[in-house]
Amino acid sequence: MAAELRELREDYAAGRLTLDEFAARVGDALRDDRGPAPAGPFDAHLVAGERVVWVGRPDAGRRFAKSDLYGVPFSVLWAGFAIFWERSVIVSGAPIFFVLWGIPFVAIGLYLLAGRFAYGRWLRRRTLYAVTDRRVIRVVRRRSGNTLDALFLDAIPAVNCELRSDGSGSVVFGSASAHARSRTFTPFPGSKDEEGPLVFEDVPDADYVAELVAELRRSQARG
Repeated sequence: MAAELRELREDYAAGRLTLDEFAARVGDALRDDRGPAPAGPFDAHLVAGERVVWVGRPDAGRRFAKSDLYGVPFSVLWAGFAIFWERSVIVSGAPIFFVLWGIPFVAIGLYLLAGRFAYGRWLRRRTLYAVTDRRVIRVVRRRSGNTLDALFLDAIPAVNCELRSDGSGSVVFGSASAHARSRTFTPFPGSKDEEGPLVFEDVPDADYVAELVAELRRSQARG
């Protein structure tokens, strides 16, 4: 597929393809290589004439991030101390105020140990990504309605790729250092989402997606 993208880029650079033809040919190549792109979940979010050329979702089975190298020990310490405190005040017959005081800390500790991983899996199973000939889009499907984050191709400051040895990884549409800061261990949902760039996290073909978006951006800039 990388060779086919290079060939399409050369045809576009030589003037043998218009920008619209280039985007359409990329979509055709994707459908031939990976089957039809199911744009259905994104239909309500597309602008007139916009075409989806790739769709994907995060790997719901991946549980740990680099931040968990110190996040997990912190969680164990917090939960252990909170449970120890609660047990001590109950056994000692302390006033009910102290028993009630410790309950929220125990609940937070249990969430840090297990609940946040369950929440992360729930969120990943409801997250979808798309690349169109105009934008990159992330949709999170919720009962209250879809949450949409999108960037037009010409508004993306940079495309960075964080790859693993198996080819999976994350595609960062912005500063890699800003993404690294936003991934610093934060125990609660959404606590730093607004601080980092738009990211396609843990997709199986991260390098391919990064190259596709970069190529679409170059083609759009030349057009």
